[in-house]
Amino acid sequence: MAEAHAAVAFSFTVTPDGYNVNINHEALWAVWESGVMSWKKRMHKLKNNIRNGVFPASPTSWLFVVTIILGIRLAGADPSFGWIEKIHKHTPG
Repeated sequence: MAEAHAAVAFSFTVTPDGYNVNINHEALWAVWESGVMSWKKRMHKLKNNIRNGVFPASPTSWLFVVTIILGIRLAGADPSFGWIEKIHKHTPG
């Protein structure tokens, strides 16, 4: 029972004399650290998913593809074969 009582980070009691607020800073810090660790893991998973999702292609090949598409677009040709215009026509706003 002592462990469960020590795990409470915030307690608020109202008495006829007033109110009493007890904050366990160590427990709050542990909750904060847990949240930070969770976000770090989430960012690492996102980075890993992006890296593994484009694995066969190197950054150089992506740059090459983007350069080719930009060159075609600046030359006046439509690399999407009209699909972008169709999408704009059928979506509101």
